[in-house]
Order: sequence, then C-alpha cells, then structure tokens
Amino acid sequence: MAIRSGPEIGPFRRRRRLTGSLLVLIAAGLAVGALALIYEIPPNLVSNTSTHPRTLAIAAAALALFLLLGWALYRLTRRVWIGALAQTLLAAAVIALVIVPTFRGTEVREPDPLVGVAVLEPNGDHPVGAHEIGAAEFVGIDHDATGSARLLDLGDGRRVLRFENFEVEAGPDYFVHLIDGADVRSPEPVRLGALKGSRGDQNYELPAEVEIGPATTVLIWCRVFEVPVANATIA
Repeated sequence: MAIRSGPEIGPFRRRRRLTGSLLVLIAAGLAVGALALIYEIPPNLVSNTSTHPRTLAIAAAALALFLLLGWALYRLTRRVWIGALAQTLLAAAVIALVIVPTFRGTEVREPDPLVGVAVLEPNGDHPVGAHEIGAAEFVGIDHDATGSARLLDLGDGRRVLRFENFEVEAGPDYFVHLIDGADVRSPEPVRLGALKGSRGDQNYELPAEVEIGPATTVLIWCRVFEVPVANATIA
C-alpha cells in the first residue's frame, strides 16, 4: 500500500481546503439565485448592482475575508472541515442579515397626521392652520416606483412629508431627500432619514429651518451605489 510522503500532504490538504471553499461559494451563489427567484428581483436591479464598482469592491473585500477565515482556522486547527464550516456560517449570515432584508422589501403603515386635526379654510390666497402644501406622483428612475408624496403643514409649526400608496423597487441603503428645484436627481444636505419601507404609507418630519420653494423635489437616493431611485416634484 502506497503511503503519502510528507511533502505531498501539504499540497493535498491545500487542494482539499480550496475545494471546500469553492463548494461553499457555489452553494452561496445558488442560494442567492434562489432568493432572487423567490422574491422576483427584477433583472435590471441585479445587473445594476452586480456591475457597480462599489459592489465589486465590497464583494472583493468579502471574498478576501472569506478566504482568510478558512486559512486562519486551518492554520490553528489543521482541520479542513472547521474552516469550511466557519465559511458556511459566514456566508449564511451575510445572506440572512444583508441580502434577504435588502431585497424582500418592508411595508410601513403610518397614519395620516392630518386626520383628526382641524383643517381651517384658506384666508385669501394663503391657507391658515393645518393644510396640504402640495402633492405629486412618484416617478421611477431606472427603478419601478408608484404612489404620491404630500407636503403637509400641521398648523402648529410642524411640517411633514407623507408618502401614500407608495411602493418602490426594493434595494439597499435608500434615503429620503428634500431638494429645492424640479426633477432633481442628485442629493443635497436636506436628508430626512432612511426610507422606512419599500411600500405603504409613511411620514417624515421636516426640520424647522427647511424652506419650501415654488418647486420642491422629493428624492429617493441609494447611498451605497450613489444612484437616484425615484423622485416626485411638488410644485
């Protein structure tokens, strides 16, 4: 019976370690593909995110961490299966905590802040008390988006941006911006916060110092990929 010599054991184990890592990567890729089918992720979203330079940089960093984890655990334990198990758990955590929440979308149902508030009649050309300042429909920008954006004055010094019957193509790291001007597609410092949900009714209170001009753009912006998602011009 042939016995492996010492110098042959190293390459043999390296091949096993690399094969194990490759199998974990293939399994993770198949899992992500299955999720794309389950959640009916649009092909344009997949192509846009997968070819973006920031996505490639994040993927390269994740791959380096993945391989480093397997190598470090093998060096510590001399057990190939321990490294493969840790890599599997890492891939599963990324899928469960990052990919699934990002692309399945969330629904928000917040009440209309004007409901139950005494809405006063206009005084000449200028409304007084609680009233709607203006409204507009959302338009998708290389993404699907529907619903309306309403600017509301609650009559007590507070103003609220409200989304109604809103739905946008799910994606990562979306933020809501309010910008002076019509059909603006780049963000400005007035950021109202992270998008609360990819569908439903939701409210965002405006800072007291924000001034509303004759035309105002509500912009949904994807921060991680630095692209506009949808906007609505309230004039």
